[in-house]
Amino acid sequence: MSTPPPGTILWHEIAGRDPAALRAFYGELFGWQLTTTRPDYDMFTGPDGQPTGGIGAVGEHSWTTFYVAVDDIDAALTRARALGASPLSPVREDGPNLHCVVADPDGRPIGLVQHRSMAAGAPAGAVPSA
Repeated sequence: MSTPPPGTILWHEIAGRDPAALRAFYGELFGWQLTTTRPDYDMFTGPDGQPTGGIGAVGEHSWTTFYVAVDDIDAALTRARALGASPLSPVREDGPNLHCVVADPDGRPIGLVQHRSMAAGAPAGAVPSA
């Protein structure tokens, strides 16, 4: 499997107060097939059968997030902060990926994902300071 180029949307998540209604809505609207992976989270697949995102439960506020490939997560975080983003999570390891979430200048969450092969030896760590 090849590593997607920077800027590619890799994953998206939809979270709300009534995940059963969300599953029914998006499943019917787009024909997504859903697989329960945890009691509060389902993954859905696109037309090719590959997982492309998830639907889950949240408390008070609903949200949608997309995750985008970057070639260097530390540089992307620095650039995002310079453009007005606010960190929402530290960089975390997830299998071959490093990922974190920032809020865009309007407050919407955006995930940044670096495949380890894109920048050899890039460490997982805290969100860089300003």
